[in-house]
Amino acid sequence: MNKYPYADKLSRLVTSVISAQQICLANLESNEVRNNSINKCFEWLIKETPLGIDRHLMMDGKNSLRAKNRRNNDGVTRISELIVSSIQKQSNDEIVVSSPLKVVLDYLTDPSALSTHAYALVACRSYLFEIMRCVPNLTTEKKDSAFDVKDIRDQWSSVFTSVKSRPDSKGQDKVEVTKTPTTQVFRHFLALRGYFNFRFRSIYAFNEYQISGESLKSDFFEFSRHENLAALPDVGELVNEIFGLPLPLEGADTIFRGGLKFSSSQGLIVCVQGGAGSGKTTLALAAAAALSPLGIKTFYFTAEEREQDLVGRLQQLVPEEVRKLSLFPKLLDQYIFPARVSENPLDELDAHLVVIKQKLSEEQQSITTFGIPKPCRVVVVLDGLRDLFSRSRVDAKVALERFYKLIGELRNIQALIILTTGADWIGDSELNYVVDVAIKIDLASADEYGVKPERRFLLSKARHQLCAIGTHSLHMDSASGVRFSPQISYRIEQRSVWKATPCDQSAHKQALRMAHRQNSKRVFSSSDSVDIYKNSHIIISGLGSGGKAGFALKLALAPTFSKSENVEIRERVLIISFLYQEDYYIKLRQDVENRLATEYDGYSSNISRVEVLSLYPGDLKPHDLFNRIDRKIRSAELRGDPYSCVLIDGIHNVFLQFPAIEKYPLFWSQLYNYLRTFELSVILTHTTLALPFALDGHERLTNVDDLRSVPLRQSLVARSDFHIEIDPAFGHPIIRHLNRENIFWEEAHLHVVKVVSAIGQRVPPGFLMWDRQSLTLHESRYIPRQLSLPL
Repeated sequence: MNKYPYADKLSRLVTSVISAQQICLANLESNEVRNNSINKCFEWLIKETPLGIDRHLMMDGKNSLRAKNRRNNDGVTRISELIVSSIQKQSNDEIVVSSPLKVVLDYLTDPSALSTHAYALVACRSYLFEIMRCVPNLTTEKKDSAFDVKDIRDQWSSVFTSVKSRPDSKGQDKVEVTKTPTTQVFRHFLALRGYFNFRFRSIYAFNEYQISGESLKSDFFEFSRHENLAALPDVGELVNEIFGLPLPLEGADTIFRGGLKFSSSQGLIVCVQGGAGSGKTTLALAAAAALSPLGIKTFYFTAEEREQDLVGRLQQLVPEEVRKLSLFPKLLDQYIFPARVSENPLDELDAHLVVIKQKLSEEQQSITTFGIPKPCRVVVVLDGLRDLFSRSRVDAKVALERFYKLIGELRNIQALIILTTGADWIGDSELNYVVDVAIKIDLASADEYGVKPERRFLLSKARHQLCAIGTHSLHMDSASGVRFSPQISYRIEQRSVWKATPCDQSAHKQALRMAHRQNSKRVFSSSDSVDIYKNSHIIISGLGSGGKAGFALKLALAPTFSKSENVEIRERVLIISFLYQEDYYIKLRQDVENRLATEYDGYSSNISRVEVLSLYPGDLKPHDLFNRIDRKIRSAELRGDPYSCVLIDGIHNVFLQFPAIEKYPLFWSQLYNYLRTFELSVILTHTTLALPFALDGHERLTNVDDLRSVPLRQSLVARSDFHIEIDPAFGHPIIRHLNRENIFWEEAHLHVVKVVSAIGQRVPPGFLMWDRQSLTLHESRYIPRQLSLPL
């Protein structure tokens, strides 16, 4: 590979995105979305993409770009949804759109394999360097048309002033497009990452920009900060993303904060320590395979395994989605060269070094003819240093001196050097001073029965760059390959640049007002409840089994209406269940949608989407669950179809079947605050365990909860916009005081629904009744004796 990934497609993709954005903006008054017209802008991509290759660009299935009869017959595809969502603001006076490079970055990232973001990032930033004729300077020598780390820090400081909140501007200053190459690169990179948008003064300015030929260099627009941006990311993270080598393993972008930044001499030494079976070799092999699509070759030296065994393991470390990429090598042996060192390791390594230098001299140092440098020219793995040097025929001190000399020569050829060694080695004391990144892997709980062993990835040192120092999890399996599960705190820190999203009172659900009355098949708007605003956080609690899952799912799937335009907003729901398996929710969804169809004119289940993340009881770790939820949310955004609601069902079950999460009391507060940074509603259900008992001949319920969940409920209620209680009707204090003998209150499926708190609204003094069998609400004063309604 002599060019960056997707180099043959980048220019046309950018042009097609701009043309598709123009199609969207051409229908401002009619508010129509012409998906088929958008798709036509990408017909060339269909012709050039073979079947089975780059499936994330086609999205094979009901949402396929190739399909003639697309979903709902409206032409919706992944790219059309990404284009529509890129229109941030549209009016006759102002047009705000995402950078076309931001759309391309999302489009090139496979939603089912988030590690592919690294390939998309390298492609987009290389394209940006090429068109701006300005590249990062990766050496100490100053070059023309090149920028260094100091230049990026200066640019960050300049932009920081514009986005910093001040009394006169509120941090909303617009940032102009300049002719200075370094300034252009940095500001366009911020737009590429979604922190900035393009702002046009009118639709006419956008049209001129579209036909200008050099759209990204035109002066028809200016940069404006994203409306949800709270602060610029750390300058160290931006430096890593611009200068560094992104590691295409899931979670590595968080742990290495955007990429591995090499020293000014261009070498980087990573030391991986760990006991037998900890996964050192697997991690090194996975890194080599993941970097091969970037055109980076790996020379793998080991004293432990045979070449054939290493090649066999390589095939099991690449996820299917990555293997199907057009940029992934058909033959890995063209990029990864394993060699077994045996007799005299130091002499053999010196001989191999000569071969490596010769091969590099035969290749061009740059990816493109313009001179965009590779962040890494070659990877050299020395696997099993202890065995290598235990076989050395020279004195240990002399061997170490020769080893460090070898390391110095590898640095000079701009190599990423990965050293793996056991938990203890004679060179440890001096090795700590030589390496740039120090990693230790161990197996926790391996000797405990009933607890799944966990690979802990300890990053203890990172020279030259910002990193997520601390302990993380490392996972290895044949389906997903090798991936990291970073600490929750670092995920939250990354997301902290975005504002918390308050509930949107311009759009609402009427689901809690839609109640039945006696002898009527119609539903009425009840005064005993409230409107549920868009992006609200809701907690549903109560005694015993009250059909809370059905109630919550009905609330999630009920249509949301915009007050200003009276337009129904499509619902996309992610269910995270601590109680039931996916089959339960599939049936429940069907029942809920059947009921909604009787309560809302023109309601169609085709406009909604439901996905289920069902959790099995066991030793599930908090950070693993957090990262699984984060992965689901980000994947949906990359599909162009983000969730509108996250339903977390049965969090009380954590105290019975998920001990590791129970031991981490901050989990729910951290997750709640994290979800606040996305534009979605969150619904949690919690059940307090109760048992019936008799008193004066009347049956009552008594709470048998052991009070462990009280702090959790108090914390969640304090952070929620709405609190709703659902309790059984029989024995309920409200029902006992009504003394309505003509009503059969003790039906097991009858429950009292009481709004305890509601943001921006008066809490109603009355209540509704919930029939969990028919999934209907009823006004309390109109409860019939035979309540359940057929679906």
